[in-house]
This record gives sequence, C-alpha cells and structure tokens, in this order.
Amino acid sequence: CTGGADSVFTRIITENSNKLSSPLGGDSGINLVFEPDLLDRTDWYTYNDDKYGRTDLETFKGRLSPEKLLATKALSSSNEQMFRTGISTKSIKVITCTDENMIKLAMTILRDAGVTELNGKPIEDMVILAESKSDILRISTSSSIENERSARDILAGSKQD
Repeated sequence: CTGGADSVFTRIITENSNKLSSPLGGDSGINLVFEPDLLDRTDWYTYNDDKYGRTDLETFKGRLSPEKLLATKALSSSNEQMFRTGISTKSIKVITCTDENMIKLAMTILRDAGVTELNGKPIEDMVILAESKSDILRISTSSSIENERSARDILAGSKQD
C-alpha cells in the first residue's frame, strides 16, 4: 500500500517557488486557492518532492512537520501535500486562472458539471485572473478578493470588444 489513494494532492507555492506546477504534471493555468485554515486540519502530510503520497515507514519518515514546512523558504516545485479523504469545497477561497482562455475553460468545466455557485457566490465571482505566481500569493494572503478581476469582469469586457 503506497498510501495516497484516499488523499487529495495539492502543491504549495511560496515566493521562492521556481514555477507553478500541477500535481497532475506540468504548469497549471487553473489553480484552486484554499483558505489558510485548511492547515488547521491534523490529517495532512507534506513532502518537499514527489513521493506519490507514499506512507511506507521509510518514506513517511521524510515528511515535513508543520514547523519544518512553515520554516522552509523554498519548497521544490514538485512538493506535494496530501489531505486525507478530501477537501470540502467550503475551503476553496477562489479559483485563479492565468489568462482569459483559462477563465473560459474553468467556467465551461464548472458549468458542464452543473456548478453555478461556490460557497454561496456565483462562480463568475469566484473565478479570477491571476497572471503570475506573485498574484496568486497576494490573493492567498489577502482577506478580500473584491478588487480582483473576476470572470464576470473579464467576460463582460470581451463581449464589448
């Protein structure tokens, strides 16, 4: 048993991360930004490189404790953080997209899945533009996303063109 089958895999970005990377491989144009209180859970574990969520004793010894994680200035872009048995949609702060095409793709995926609201807000207000890692970091540490360009703003602007 490797251990990761019952977990949601995430990547952590920091100011010193060298790129945005998806747990599915490659750079990601769509990212979920979670509320910081997600780290209050006690069932997560983190590695600084890709271990495929393994929990065998030898690999598990190398996981980062919360103290080590928070003290680490530069995490590898292949880091992985696993949350056992899922993450509630209530923990999603916002969905960020790197450009207008990614916003359209995210909106299509959500609508095709029948999702029209997320945490009581229309998805058009929850999908926002974040063109860089710095934008995502700023958004993740901000208490409000009201000043961000949402899908509603961007798609309304493209209709006027």
